[in-house]
Amino acid sequence: MNTCSCSCSCDSWKQSTGTYIAVSRFASATPPPPSVLSRGIGWQGVGVLLCGLFGAGNGASVSV
Repeated sequence: MNTCSCSCSCDSWKQSTGTYIAVSRFASATPPPPSVLSRGIGWQGVGVLLCGLFGAGNGASVSV
């Protein structure tokens, strides 16, 4: 069970990184620097932690 949860969380982080980059390209903005990506993924990790503490059946993710 824990392995499945960890793999789903890692997959969510990869998808979110792709979403951040895709949105910056779509908006014709400069690509986000690694520090911004790291901060976004860090806050997403806090969201996943809160979802786990409150017993949510899903995790936090980015949607556009």
